[in-house]
Amino acid sequence: MQLDLIDKLQTEFEDARTKANKKEVEKELEEIETQTKFTEAIANANEMMFMLGARLTEAKNHAEKLARKLGVELPRKFEANRERQPETSQNREVNDEVINPNDAQWLSEDNSEYSRDSVEEDIACRTLKPKQLSLPRLWGDEEEFPEFWAIYETLVHQNKVLSTVEKMLLLRDSLKGRAEMTIKGIQLIPQNYKWMIDTLKKKYGNKPVNRAKIVQKLVDLPCAKNNAESCTNIFDKIRMLINQMISAGQDILSMQDAMWTEKILEKFPYSIVKNVLISIQDMPEVK
Repeated sequence: MQLDLIDKLQTEFEDARTKANKKEVEKELEEIETQTKFTEAIANANEMMFMLGARLTEAKNHAEKLARKLGVELPRKFEANRERQPETSQNREVNDEVINPNDAQWLSEDNSEYSRDSVEEDIACRTLKPKQLSLPRLWGDEEEFPEFWAIYETLVHQNKVLSTVEKMLLLRDSLKGRAEMTIKGIQLIPQNYKWMIDTLKKKYGNKPVNRAKIVQKLVDLPCAKNNAESCTNIFDKIRMLINQMISAGQDILSMQDAMWTEKILEKFPYSIVKNVLISIQDMPEVK
């Protein structure tokens, strides 16, 4: 019994000593933490990391918009770093928002003030981001002007974010060859933008003149040889001219133009169009 009592007392003594040591260690840790302000430093460091991540994302978004405005591509290293960047809580909230594509003004922005509107534009840019969207080139072919103007008007002319000088720069860079010579000498100042547009429309937007040139191209088109490859090539060119006529405001398919029918049939060997000619004679209307 005495031995058991001694063992019990020894065990209780060791437990008490361990608890005392623990209290001393905890007290020392509290003193160290109070002196070094470790918890506060960690909190400040986390806050700084969050702020730096947000500023980095903001800077990269502005760099993307500036690259689109200048018509250049960002280095692949920049894009790779952007893809590897961890998503912050702010970015996750942005990605969860529902954005209306009609509100996206992605081509440019005035970066003089970083307002709420510019933040909303950043969101639209990150969500839509038309990576390779570019303006077509106009080399001076009147038949191509309607398509060129339709794209330019949508992306640039009606864009409320671009400044007038930016629109003039984009327009000038899209004109090549004879088209570029049309606006040569017009200074790139805001008050000359309408003059530049009117000059192009007067030169290339005259639909009657454009239709006459398309008809002349049909007349000058060589006849197909008596083989499938040549006939297919001529057929594709005629279909292109028909599409250009429709774009120029004259739907010859619905008008059943006899001149076009005759000229088209002349371009193919008689052995191919013979059955067509016979069927046309039996039809009350030419299609």
